[in-house]
Amino acid sequence: MKALKVPYHVAIIMDGNGRWAKKKGLPRIFGHKAGAEAVRDIIKTSRDIGVKYLTLYVFSKENWKRPYEEVKNLMYLIKIILKREIEDLNKNNVRLKVIGDVEDLPHDVQEIIKYAIDRTKNNGGLVLTLAISYGGRAEIIKAIKKILMDFEKGNLHFEDIDEEFLKAIEDYSKRVRKFGTI
Repeated sequence: MKALKVPYHVAIIMDGNGRWAKKKGLPRIFGHKAGAEAVRDIIKTSRDIGVKYLTLYVFSKENWKRPYEEVKNLMYLIKIILKREIEDLNKNNVRLKVIGDVEDLPHDVQEIIKYAIDRTKNNGGLVLTLAISYGGRAEIIKAIKKILMDFEKGNLHFEDIDEEFLKAIEDYSKRVRKFGTI
């Protein structure tokens, strides 16, 4: 039997959990909990088959528009699951990273994220990146603001903006998505 080619990087958008629960006549939070529980198997399988990077798109900028109670429950779920899983991640050599606007999150969620990242920072196995409070529009706005700030400071000139400049931005963006930041 031919050996399967294992992807280097797998990214999963965690979507549809609330709709799944609703179809079953359950509150949306039950779907979010079920999705979070499935993540444990996804991480284990990814690690076991040799995936190097796993990115989970957990909570987008648009998710902030959901009803207050649902957002509150999702933040609580993120916090509880991270607390519960830190030691298993560490024991299984998984390194945690986070991308997105972490400063948007409640302080207690930020603290557990920082702790989990610090606790797993020396692990050399699977790199698990959680995308939290992320969004394409937000990334574009950040890039435009950075360009304008560089222009105002005199670090960037009108004639500097060409294809080479755009390629440098694209390369930087790819590195951030691959390795993550907080």
